Amino acid sequence: MGDRVFFAEGFGSLENSSAVSTDAMALKSQAKKSERTREKILMAAMELFAERGLTATNVRDIAARANISMGLMYHYFKTKEDMFTELIAISAEEVQTLNMFSRQDISPLVALEQMVDEVVKDLKTDYSLSQWTVMLMQPIDNTKKSALWHELIDNHRQLYIDAFATLIKRGQAGDYGFKQGDPLQLAQFAYACIQGICALQLSLKEQFVVPTSEILKGVLVE
Repeated sequence: MGDRVFFAEGFGSLENSSAVSTDAMALKSQAKKSERTREKILMAAMELFAERGLTATNVRDIAARANISMGLMYHYFKTKEDMFTELIAISAEEVQTLNMFSRQDISPLVALEQMVDEVVKDLKTDYSLSQWTVMLMQPIDNTKKSALWHELIDNHRQLYIDAFATLIKRGQAGDYGFKQGDPLQLAQFAYACIQGICALQLSLKEQFVVPTSEILKGVLVE
């Protein structure tokens, strides 16, 4: 009898354990679904901000592009400005990878190749890099509300240029074939080239031909 009671109690604990495990899996699945929805909204917002700019885009446009209801949209974001702020913040985080490439303890020429290969890979994969870049090029009204956006975009731009300038200085200091000249001017020129390439990709779409890594390297290396 005691054995049967023990077995029953053990089975009950297994049932409870199974229920807890099922609940945890359900919560994890729900969290992933929520994150995917959030990402889908931000991707739709980024596409529209790149195409039309912030002023000409509204929340209804973004919900339609993301293929979700307005109610679900407002569950994640109250305004298009909230989405824009988050996109700029994410972009600033992403550019830290570029800084990592420029400062790592390897040949500056190898670092440049890695940076350029990453840009080419992104251009070949989809339009996201071009959309990020063009979105940040769009004019923003000079209002108190946009002060944070200007600060974040300026910071993003400076991080990008600083990464190139750091790499150029390292390359010029050794026998790596880097072009001579003011590192800041060369860095700004390299940044402007990437901006132009991204804008052209969004303009030409399927007709756009992704430049080779060698072509992009040629901006900074003889």
